[in-house]
Amino acid sequence: MSPPRRSTTRNNKRVIPDFLKRFGGSQNAVPNATTVRYIAGPHNAWATLVPSDNRGLPSIYLTEKMNYLGNQQQHNEPVFRRLPADPRIDNIHCSIFKEQVEGIGTIVKLQNLSRNGAIKVLERELMSNQFFELKEGDSIKFPSSKGDWYSYSIEIDLKPEGRFHNDYRIKGILGTGHFGEVKLATLANAVGNESKFKEYAVKIIDKNTVSKKPNTKLHDEIIIMHKIEHKSLVRIRNLYNERDKLYIVMDYIKDDSCLKR
Repeated sequence: MSPPRRSTTRNNKRVIPDFLKRFGGSQNAVPNATTVRYIAGPHNAWATLVPSDNRGLPSIYLTEKMNYLGNQQQHNEPVFRRLPADPRIDNIHCSIFKEQVEGIGTIVKLQNLSRNGAIKVLERELMSNQFFELKEGDSIKFPSSKGDWYSYSIEIDLKPEGRFHNDYRIKGILGTGHFGEVKLATLANAVGNESKFKEYAVKIIDKNTVSKKPNTKLHDEIIIMHKIEHKSLVRIRNLYNERDKLYIVMDYIKDDSCLKR
C-alpha cells in the first residue's frame, strides 16, 4: 500500500532558515530553549522520537533499518524499541523503517501493527497494517489507558556524515577553547573569485565535552547571532549538526577590518 500523498504547500508567513530547522529539529516551530536537541543519541541513530508532552518520557532512538516499537520485547529482538508501559499499547505496536525508492532515494515509513488500530500520525488515526510515510517533525501519538495520548515528534537525519567537509575546506586554526576550537575555512565548490577566496570562521564544538541536556546558552548564542544584522557584527551563515561535532559557520572579520567599517 502506498503512503498517503501530502500537500507540499508551505506557510510563507514565517521563514526559518534551513540550518535553524536542522538545529531545532521540527520544521513547524521556531526553535526555543525547550526544543533544541543538538546532542545526538547513539552515533548510528538516523531518527529520534522526541516526547512532546510533559510526562518525562525518554527519547526513542532508531538505529536499525527496521525498528519495532511496543510494550514488550519478543524473543530478545535487537531492533525492539520500548514504548510507555501501558495496557493500551500492544507488545508490538508499530514498525518504523527506512525504504529505498528508485528515483527518490531513502524514505521513512511507519506501519501500524496494533490490534485495535490505535495510533495517530499528524492527528490521522491509522488502520491496522496501514503504512504512512513520515517526514521530519511529524507528530506520532500512541494511546493511553487514561483516555489521552502519548505524543512524540520524529526527528529524521538521513544525510550522509561529513557534510561540512563536503562544503568547506579548512585553511587553518584561529583559536581554541574548553569545548572546541575556531578554524578558518573557505567554500569547497565556490564559483567566481569573490566566493572562492571568501573566508569564514567556523566554531567547532565537540559534543562529547558538553552536557547531554539542551544547552540554553549555546542555543541563545546561535539564535541571537542569526537575528542580528549589522555591518560591524558577525552573523551565522550556516550550521552543521553532525554525529560528534557541531559546526557553526560565521563571518570572518580579519584583524581590525571590523573597526574600519
